[in-house]
Amino acid sequence: MQGLLDLEAAAEFLSASKRQVRRWVHTRRIPYVRIDRRLRFRPEEVEAFVRSHAQESIPPLPPDDGT
Repeated sequence: MQGLLDLEAAAEFLSASKRQVRRWVHTRRIPYVRIDRRLRFRPEEVEAFVRSHAQESIPPLPPDDGT
């Protein structure tokens, strides 16, 4: 098992602010572990959070042929 991520590491991994990660915790959108008063995150659950919010890209439009 990998070590737990602290708030700062999770925010960095997610390219989000610590404040935003705290909001996700408060609204229970991201799984977390509370040890004493500190938030910790399992790396595999953070990765699953990212995958669950991934958007499929749409293919580019074909070139306009002028018709």
